[in-house]
Amino acid sequence: MKNIFQTILIFIFIITLSYQGSAQPGFLDPTFGNNGIVIEKRVGGTSGLAILPDEKILIAGSGENFYLDRFNPDGSNDASFGIDGRVNINLDDKYAVCYSMAIQQDGKIILVGAMDAAISAYTDLAIVRCKTDGSLDSSFGINGYVTFNFKNFDYAYDVAIQSDNKIVVIGDNSNSLAQNNDSYILRLNTDGSLDQSFGVNGITKTHYASSSTNVKVIVQPDGKLIMGGTYAKKGLKPDYMVQRFNIDGTVDNSFGENGTAKFKFGEGQASGWLNELFDIALQPDGKIVCAGEAGLDLVSMAMCRFNADGSMDNSFGDNGGKILDYNNHWSTLISIFIQPDNKFLATGFGRDYFPASPILVLRIEKNGILDSAFGVDGIQATYFNQSSSGEEIQLLVNQKILVAGEIGGFKTFLARYNGDNVLASNFKEVKAI
Repeated sequence: MKNIFQTILIFIFIITLSYQGSAQPGFLDPTFGNNGIVIEKRVGGTSGLAILPDEKILIAGSGENFYLDRFNPDGSNDASFGIDGRVNINLDDKYAVCYSMAIQQDGKIILVGAMDAAISAYTDLAIVRCKTDGSLDSSFGINGYVTFNFKNFDYAYDVAIQSDNKIVVIGDNSNSLAQNNDSYILRLNTDGSLDQSFGVNGITKTHYASSSTNVKVIVQPDGKLIMGGTYAKKGLKPDYMVQRFNIDGTVDNSFGENGTAKFKFGEGQASGWLNELFDIALQPDGKIVCAGEAGLDLVSMAMCRFNADGSMDNSFGDNGGKILDYNNHWSTLISIFIQPDNKFLATGFGRDYFPASPILVLRIEKNGILDSAFGVDGIQATYFNQSSSGEEIQLLVNQKILVAGEIGGFKTFLARYNGDNVLASNFKEVKAI
C-alpha cells in the first residue's frame, strides 16, 4: 500500500510540473476558447464587460450602432442570445457609438454613448436600456432610449447604477471639437426621466478654464459620486483629475481642494509631458486609484492614488504616483481592477512594436510595485498578428482573470489568464491513505 501511495505521489508531482508552466499566474488559460483566446469574427469593439450571475460573459460595443455579444463561460458564443450570440441595437437608423455599460440589479442592461443628431456633423448623448435578452426595454424613455442635446457635440462616456437603481451618467460637451471645457453629470430615474432632485433639473454641469475630459464615474457606498478624467491647462503638463460630488449633485468641498484632487506626473521637469487618465477604481478603505499613461519622450503606463479625502497617498509608488515601464516602449493602461487582497489587476497595450502591438496584463502590489509572481516580472504580453488593446479586465469567481479588448481596431477578443491557487484547486481532493 505504501509503494502504491508513493507511486501516486510521484505521478501527481510529474503532472504538476508539466502543468505548472501553463497554470502559473498571468499565463493564458488553455481551457478557455482556443488556447486561452476567443476572437469574435464580426466587426465591433469593446466598450463594456460584465460577468453575469450564471457566469456568462456580456460584451458591449459598437460598429455603426450599439451591439451586445454574449458568450458562454468557456468562451463559445451563446446561441440562445440574439443571432449566434449577438444583438444589434438600432437607434432610429442613426450612427451610434457605445462607450460604456452597466448592469442593473434586475439584470437589465444600460448602455451609454453618442449618436448622430439631426445635423449629422453633430452628436447627441444617448442612454439605452435593454432587457436581459438584449431587446430594447420600451418602459425606458421612448422606445427604450433617451437622448440629450446640450451643445453641438455631446458624449456619454460612463455610467453607474446607484443602490436605488437610479442611473448616473457622465460625459463631456462642447460647441467645437477644438475646445472641450465642459462636463456634466446627470441622474435618471428608473423610467429614464431626469431626477429633478439632482443638480439643477437632474443635471450638474462643470465649466473648466482649460480643456478637460471626464471618462469614469463611481458611486461610493455612501452615495457620493467620484468622477475621473484629465485636465490640460494650456502651456502646462496635463493633470490626472478626480472630483467628488454629494448625493444631490453639489460639489463636495470636503474633498481635495474645493472638491477636486489633481496629480501631475513630471512635476518640476521639462514641459511637454503627455499625461492622460483612462480609469479609476475605489478601494474598500476609500482610497482612489487612477490608471493611464504618463511621460515625456517615452510615454509609459502610469498609476497614482489619492486618499479618501483627496490628498495624495504618499505610501503609493513615488510620493503617490508610479510609472511602469515595459521594455522601453510606449505603453498605456486602459482598465484597472482591485482584487480582494487589494492587489491591482490592469490591462492596456504596448505601442511602437513591429509588426503589431501586444496586449499587456499586469498585477501590481498594494504599494504600486509590480508583482513578480505574476507573468514575467509582473507583466504578461500577448501578441496577435495585428495591433491589439486590452480594454476591460475582471477577476472571475474561480480567481482566473478575464480581459476583453479590440484586435485590429475592429474586432472583439476575450483572453483568460490564470490567477492564484490554480494547482491547489486541482489537487485539493488528494488525501493520504
